[in-house]
Amino acid sequence: PAQAGWMHLKDPKEFSRILYPSPVCFLCTPVKEPSRHDGEGHGPGNVMTISWLTAINNEGRFVMSLNKNRYTAQYMQHSDVEFCLCVPVAGMEQLVLAAGGTSGRLGCKFQKNDEPSPPTIDSFSMADATTEKSQKATSESREQMSKRQRKRLLIEERKKVGIAGLIPVPFGCNDASTSPSLFCIKGTVAHMHCRSYLVNSSGDVDDDYHLIFAKAVDAYCDRRYWDAAKKRFCPQSKSTKPFLTFLGSQTFGYVKAEPAEG
Repeated sequence: PAQAGWMHLKDPKEFSRILYPSPVCFLCTPVKEPSRHDGEGHGPGNVMTISWLTAINNEGRFVMSLNKNRYTAQYMQHSDVEFCLCVPVAGMEQLVLAAGGTSGRLGCKFQKNDEPSPPTIDSFSMADATTEKSQKATSESREQMSKRQRKRLLIEERKKVGIAGLIPVPFGCNDASTSPSLFCIKGTVAHMHCRSYLVNSSGDVDDDYHLIFAKAVDAYCDRRYWDAAKKRFCPQSKSTKPFLTFLGSQTFGYVKAEPAEG
């Protein structure tokens, strides 16, 4: 059953409507290898960010483009695989960028609840910086870091404690869970359970990307984002956070509530 505040969508046309506004999505793939789960409830599988996807009919079918070098591609390159898509909202921008900018090859991306949140680069200090002299040296070292060095340091921190705020929840529910077979990301407002039916990896289409055809088979939506009368996915009031689209160059667009007439 749907959690309070969520609607269970059952019409395939409604599934397609979630993709009409071209939202940014988290693509969540279930664990298939024992090594991908650390046995401590730190993540059920892998998650990445995807924005190149679009509905192709009103029966829940859609197509998405996935870089062949992505860690997720080794799972998604086959047809008839299950996955979930879920839609983030304003306030989750940095989480979207972090999930998309951290490879699953490094290990589990999800926040480890028994560890403190990873420090930001601005708050970084060496463990042995106990004296004024060493603290000054650490500050100078931080300022001298190149952008690549800063990114490498942040990735190392994420390997240790996961991405702060990236928490898996069961499909159709926003309560944290340890290891649901189908999962989405906490804070998202639309969940779609999907299954691929055709993967075109031919160089005749594109040398670097898989073209994946899939179908949504089930979906849930936060009631604050569903217009039941018109079957539209959009914020229902100005006080409701807009959901995210992607404009490129780490820049987001926002889908807001429809202005009142008059």
